[in-house]
Amino acid sequence: MMSAVRGRRLCLTKHNGRSTRLLWLTAVICGFFACPRTRALDRDRDITQFHHTVWLAREGAPSQISALVQTTDGYLWFGSDRGLFQFDGVQFKLFEPLSGIRFPSNNINSLMATSDGGLWISFNPWGIGFLKNGRFLLFKPRFELTSFASDLDGRIWAGTIAGLFLLDGNDWLEIANDWNFTGRRIWAMFVDHSGTLWVAVDNTLVFLRRGSKKFQQTGIRVTGVVRIGQDSGGRLWLSQYDNFLQALDGKGQILNSPRIEIPATNFLVDRDGSLWMVGFLKGVARLRFPEQLGNRTIGLDSPKLERFTQKNGLTDNTVNHVFEDREGNIWVTSDTGVDRFRYSHLVPVKLPSPSRYSTLVAGSRGDLWVGSDVLAPFRHIQREKLISLPTRARISSVYQQSENTVWWGAREGIWRQQGDLFDFFPQPPQLPLDWMWEVFPDDRSGGL
Repeated sequence: MMSAVRGRRLCLTKHNGRSTRLLWLTAVICGFFACPRTRALDRDRDITQFHHTVWLAREGAPSQISALVQTTDGYLWFGSDRGLFQFDGVQFKLFEPLSGIRFPSNNINSLMATSDGGLWISFNPWGIGFLKNGRFLLFKPRFELTSFASDLDGRIWAGTIAGLFLLDGNDWLEIANDWNFTGRRIWAMFVDHSGTLWVAVDNTLVFLRRGSKKFQQTGIRVTGVVRIGQDSGGRLWLSQYDNFLQALDGKGQILNSPRIEIPATNFLVDRDGSLWMVGFLKGVARLRFPEQLGNRTIGLDSPKLERFTQKNGLTDNTVNHVFEDREGNIWVTSDTGVDRFRYSHLVPVKLPSPSRYSTLVAGSRGDLWVGSDVLAPFRHIQREKLISLPTRARISSVYQQSENTVWWGAREGIWRQQGDLFDFFPQPPQLPLDWMWEVFPDDRSGGL
């Protein structure tokens, strides 16, 4: 049975004398008290339907962020050209080592959190450090590091502009010909679900299977690799400075389909499988179901691609990093601040103009019907899908008579709704024109 919202109407929040055109609806799939406190971002929701929060300089957010990770104690750590910042969800705090210890530089290049609660830090122009329980250990030699990796056996790898190194006690072992490894400039590293270490070196991609001491060549040509990742189906993804996002198979061979013709220099496959992209595309882009793309080609104008920009409230259209924390929240960093997207029990559904004070009635299948007091179509909301019907009216009240019949009080009369069909009954001509402020049954006659 449908149930009407009683009273004249349910009003939208006013702002500066104008009514907001966002209708906040309680999620219908999961009851408010039945949902877990933290959860990943639902792939059935559009990116604009997540709860969005921003931190700017006035909230203490650092600028020129170069790296973002989360340690096992829950803290977020931001590396920047002004130092290392710790964030507890409320305040940003510039981290300083214990008295008598100094970082080799305030310019942080990259970060990596470890399962034992530690934090690896690389500095510009040189230096590698390990921070744990407030204690800081500085490692030498003084090479410029580009990326970290921790494999499934707990080994720490360091990629530098001068080669690949493996931590051996307190020393760094250079990986060379005895590992079947050649090359100098390491761009990016990634450990996949099976424990294989992938390394973008010079202008190609190589990999080391778990348990092996011999790197294998893919033979593909890549340049300026920023990030390597993997989706839930085992497919690898690779981003570069001067190329579109590319898909690779388990042997590192480029797949011709799907084609993601999007200039994303950084990306993330979240825990539910959605693909988030940032970089030279003005804002944030998201593909909900990349595993369903088949042989499609996706560009910036594709209807399957969701966009979130400054027009939606993003701190800046120049976005550099994207990160998922252990609660499933998505964080992005821009030139001017930090943005967070998280799950919310309330889902915003944007109503197109014209739309003002709204009158609501719930359907029998978790759907919702909406009328407005400005001349506008009746609107039907099914989950996130919004349908505007041809019938236009100015609505002030609603009464649910039965599962199949709804009466809407309107300006100068009433509307009867049966399914998607609407019939108008004007008020008697001898009465002054007015709104039908409330429609209710006459229990004695069976009429209204």
